[in-house]
Amino acid sequence: MKNLKFVVFSLITLTIICLYGFSNDFGKAKYMKSPEGFVFVPQSSLKIDEKTVSVAPFFISKTEVTNQQYRTFLCALLQSGDSQSYRIALPDTLQWRDKKAYNEPYVELYFRHPAYANYPVVNVSYEGALLYCQWLTKEYHKKNPNIKADFRLPAREEWVLAAKGGNENAIYPWNSLYLRDAKGTFSCNFKAIGSENISFNASTQNYDIKADALSFLMYDNGQITVPVESYKSNNYGVFNMSGNVAEMCNEKGKALGGGWNSTGYDVRIESVMNYEHANVYTGFRPVISFYSETIKK
Repeated sequence: MKNLKFVVFSLITLTIICLYGFSNDFGKAKYMKSPEGFVFVPQSSLKIDEKTVSVAPFFISKTEVTNQQYRTFLCALLQSGDSQSYRIALPDTLQWRDKKAYNEPYVELYFRHPAYANYPVVNVSYEGALLYCQWLTKEYHKKNPNIKADFRLPAREEWVLAAKGGNENAIYPWNSLYLRDAKGTFSCNFKAIGSENISFNASTQNYDIKADALSFLMYDNGQITVPVESYKSNNYGVFNMSGNVAEMCNEKGKALGGGWNSTGYDVRIESVMNYEHANVYTGFRPVISFYSETIKK
């Protein structure tokens, strides 16, 4: 009898979790498959900045938004005649120009050339990222008029929860304390500064990096960004939550997870990078909140 009660209780609990996990409207929840390119992140709580927060279930893009995806969005804006939004959303490719490096080919090719189609879009403003999410919402509703969905930039706690992949103690998305795997291969792309370029300054009692260390940087599989499905995904099936590009969250001026120009310490899951404008180090990925279906009579 006790076993029967336990089985019944378990089934009820599982049903509640499944229903609530796919809708914010408890009474009208319906099972919903992950939209193409997105994965489900279940409701959970996590400790961040010494505070414990509860996070409702949501879906997150498996990858950072690509150049090809963003070009499709810009074409849609042009076709709709929305020139104002187009000007806001257009990437500032001149950000690639750097006095310390010859980046001129990236100015002309990175966003437009087919070879970079599957690389993360960069040089996009916060406002441009918001417009992209709004466009995704409209496109989704065209195909699914009975479903209320909101594509948006993630809150920091949502992003961190997705990056941890179900492991609340994770420092990096690949569940390791180290940046290399057992074979000695880097698990993301970042600025790896060799110990031969670091010295101890006795007068300041700090460690200094040699001014010319940039010429000795070691990279794994990419000098700048890499294709969005590079390296291994985390437990949720999400790629490049550390490295590649730092990712915008819903708080303007904050990007998460570090990028290709960040140090190994700064590609930790809970790392935050400040930015003031569109730049070559920052991209984004959307999340989705689903609400109850509207039943047509």
